[in-house]
Amino acid sequence: MSDKYYGSSDKSNRFIDPETNEEYFVLVNKQTGAKEIWNEEWGPKDKRVATINADGTIEYNDGFFSNVRQSDRDFVKQIISDGTINSIAENTVLKDSDLNPAQTKNLLKGNTANLLKMSKSDLTTGLKALSATTKDNTKAGTRISFPKDLRYPVDIGRYQDVMQFNMLKYVPREADDEFFGYKDREKDRQNTIGTVVLPIPRGIEDSMAVTWGKNEINAVDTAMYQAALDGITKGNPIDGVVSSLQDSAQKVLSNAGEAKAGLAAYLAGRATGNQNMLTRTTGAVMNPNMELLFGGPTLRPFNFSFTLSARSKPEAMAIMRIIRFFKQGMSPIRSKSMMFLKSPHTFQLKYKHRGEGSRGEHPYLNKFKECALQGFGVQYTPTGNYSTFADGVMTQYQMSMTFTELEPIFNDDYGNEGPLPAEIGF
Repeated sequence: MSDKYYGSSDKSNRFIDPETNEEYFVLVNKQTGAKEIWNEEWGPKDKRVATINADGTIEYNDGFFSNVRQSDRDFVKQIISDGTINSIAENTVLKDSDLNPAQTKNLLKGNTANLLKMSKSDLTTGLKALSATTKDNTKAGTRISFPKDLRYPVDIGRYQDVMQFNMLKYVPREADDEFFGYKDREKDRQNTIGTVVLPIPRGIEDSMAVTWGKNEINAVDTAMYQAALDGITKGNPIDGVVSSLQDSAQKVLSNAGEAKAGLAAYLAGRATGNQNMLTRTTGAVMNPNMELLFGGPTLRPFNFSFTLSARSKPEAMAIMRIIRFFKQGMSPIRSKSMMFLKSPHTFQLKYKHRGEGSRGEHPYLNKFKECALQGFGVQYTPTGNYSTFADGVMTQYQMSMTFTELEPIFNDDYGNEGPLPAEIGF
């Protein structure tokens, strides 16, 4: 095989499917750059699982005696979708040839698996593999598990109201094929990967907004809209438009003299490109039927600031971990191949009322939907002076955070069960 291919089944060239522990290796055609993916088998005969041709098409070894399992196919789809196969092939050529990196890229440049040429099931499998945030397809060093007992102060009172930050793995919304939209995110997800508890800061607030905008439509534009709508909804689009325009013209002709003359002047002005002829000749304008119309929701931002002062060595270390918790949690995640960036972790925010007999969310402060941490800043000298303890820990740290909810707030989020409750809700 060495005369025709770069690579071999040598143990140093193998890579492992973490799901099955099966070993694989790649052979690269010296002439075409085609990549063959092989499964290392016991005995003298290994099995070829798939070939990625120079044009990017993928051929699975589906022969009757090929012994290719579904797990082999799934693994190939995964390493194609996350780009791992490309880096493996490039390393194989560089290791087994005298080609420099530029020549290696030139050999492989036309040989990238084309997802558009995959079957629908292959593409779905690949996209699911790409979206999964697990340690198996994220770059080494990615943290997906954080402490769940971080708090400041370390001896925060049992009955003190607090603000709780739960970190979550980001999960995209699922498409809803039935209604051509997206399904709701799961509310109050429990699979947290880390938690920080802090005192409720000063200056807390929330603000809701929706967009409304001015809209105008005059009688002629209304008639044209109706004509277009009839053309779309009726069996014969051309007949629908013509019929609707004839009806509109008949209404104009049956109007009183003032309306007829005004419409005629307006249409003549539009035909000649001078929209102001009606005003110039009559001093009138077409009624624009101006109205304020709903444009859509907005996403709520939240800003918080916390000043952290260490009173002991353990509390100083807790502050360091809390700052690291937010900084690392909000950072983008690289795939193992570094071809893609995944969304950072997200956060559940909760005001907790911990008075005697109450341990749940604070009923008289706002609730939050799942949030992204979009900004995080640390002021190391909040007093304006450089000041440290003997071990170098700063005497104070000030954290500032900007969160934004992933989804807008809707009417039905508040619920409609029983009488209107005496609590804030969202």
